Amino acid sequence: MKAKLGHPQEPPAQATSKERERDGVERKLQVCRRCRQPKYPGGATNKQINHKKSECSDGVSPSLRSIPYPLPLGIIKEKGLKLDTFRQQCSAIENKRTQKQSLSAEEETLLAYYVENVVEDQDGVVFWPIGDLTVSSHCVIVHIGQKACVKL
Repeated sequence: MKAKLGHPQEPPAQATSKERERDGVERKLQVCRRCRQPKYPGGATNKQINHKKSECSDGVSPSLRSIPYPLPLGIIKEKGLKLDTFRQQCSAIENKRTQKQSLSAEEETLLAYYVENVVEDQDGVVFWPIGDLTVSSHCVIVHIGQKACVKL
């Protein structure tokens, strides 16, 4: 099986569920629960193509399974929301939609995730629920209902 380096455009096709080890014994192929990438396609000899333990190829921690895959690079790094990058990406997506340009798979995923989770108060101010994500200390966290949110 050949693994892609870098940031894939879409999740890979499902790999075979078993692979043969050097000793001839078949073992279940380990797959990331978030991005569905094989964890160790390179084994011990070709480690550079193995899935990172701390993040998927889009930079998000594999433990954040509620975050869709793939997102544009830089929005979430491990478990931290990069609010400025998030705002820039949302603005870029809005500009592309206004100009009727096509969106990448990552941008489509971010747009769907945004539409599904954005919170607007009665004054029209837009907030983003942070859930299990961390934000920088200069961000003001507002509670809307049961959700901790940051102002966009």
